[in-house]
Amino acid sequence: MEYSWIYWFVAGFILLIIEIITPGFVIGLIGAACFIGGIVAIFTPNIIIQLAVFGVSLVLVFIYVRPIFLKYFTKKDQKKSTVDALIGKICIVDTEIDNVKGNGYIKDGADYWKAKSSDGSLIPKGSLVVIENMEGITATVSLKKD
Repeated sequence: MEYSWIYWFVAGFILLIIEIITPGFVIGLIGAACFIGGIVAIFTPNIIIQLAVFGVSLVLVFIYVRPIFLKYFTKKDQKKSTVDALIGKICIVDTEIDNVKGNGYIKDGADYWKAKSSDGSLIPKGSLVVIENMEGITATVSLKKD
């Protein structure tokens, strides 16, 4: 096919447009491999060679180029969710924590969280505790060591 290079370039262009709409560094890299296939198509009409070069370039682009794009174009400072950010915080016991009775609340600023003791001990109101884990909306806490 004498003009197969046009199909390669059109496919590559369309895939790059789709990449802009749905970023993820996958579709655009397939488009880049299409451009490489199009360059080969300019020099040889043999579709087998074009497809072979496309396949090899696709693998190479995913192995070498995608990690570079991911390194420079993804957010490094992913913020923790509110619940994950609580782990390790020091809070005040607002309501006595008693695992047997199933009651107890801690206060973190203006937020109140249901709490249970990590070792099953009774923790009195007003004590300082450290959040060790979050299970849903329940914090597992331990007394803060001096």
